[in-house]
Amino acid sequence: MSTDAVVQISNNEAGSRYVATVDGGPVGTAAYERSSDSITFTHTVVDPDVEVTESAATSSGTHSTTPAGST
Repeated sequence: MSTDAVVQISNNEAGSRYVATVDGGPVGTAAYERSSDSITFTHTVVDPDVEVTESAATSSGTHSTTPAGST
């Protein structure tokens, strides 16, 4: 996966889950339960071949992905 990969997160409200894709391919899901004032995440799945680097996750809203084991 290149450093120019396109990462998208979409909300599948009918399925009560967020779906993450990289370059159009699914890489993870986060199931949730919604109440009147909160969202509780009940289950997450992440493709083991993809990880978000800690430095990217803590930067100013910009996230990047790198293949596992390449850092």
